Amino acid sequence: MTACAPEPEPEPVQLSITEAGGAYLDAVCPVNDAWDERDLAVEQLRLALDAGGESTAAEEMLAEALDDLGAASVRAARALEDTDQVWPAGAAQLVTQVAESLRADGAEAARVMKLAPEKAATLSWPGVAESAETATAARAALGLPADSAAACAERPRPEPPAADVTGTPGEPGTQAPPKDTEKPAVTTSPGATTKPVEGAKP
Repeated sequence: MTACAPEPEPEPVQLSITEAGGAYLDAVCPVNDAWDERDLAVEQLRLALDAGGESTAAEEMLAEALDDLGAASVRAARALEDTDQVWPAGAAQLVTQVAESLRADGAEAARVMKLAPEKAATLSWPGVAESAETATAARAALGLPADSAAACAERPRPEPPAADVTGTPGEPGTQAPPKDTEKPAVTTSPGATTKPVEGAKP
């Protein structure tokens, strides 16, 4: 009997500029959402500390946001480093640098989680300017908008499956009433001035 030869490994897929832009946004846009949550949590903690009141809820909110940010950053780095795909030549090195920055952000998020609340609320994230510059260059090389929010807003999203709106609520195939998913507004204490929190969005 003749032994069967092992199947050859599939060749990496060469991404076109359009495919690469979509793959990049699929990887990094969840990270940008996590940055928004982190920024909101930091601002809420600052306000709680400035007011001199109870800050436990705000501390827990920041810890959760940092955990989400760290996890999202590592997931995005892995997606960008996927060896099954080949980035366009003009963007490959920049994408690699963005992935390295994301991994650094994941490690930094884990470190900040261990800081005292007062330090976590006033921390300046390291490498923000360099990360932003690299991410902007990567988006340009992939034909994406210079602004990260604009790029993610234009990202095609799959249509949700159609739901059967007939029948009695709770029965199979019946669409449940939509939940209120609006983010809570940032509250301010009298005389307080909110300021944007610096983030390294890719």
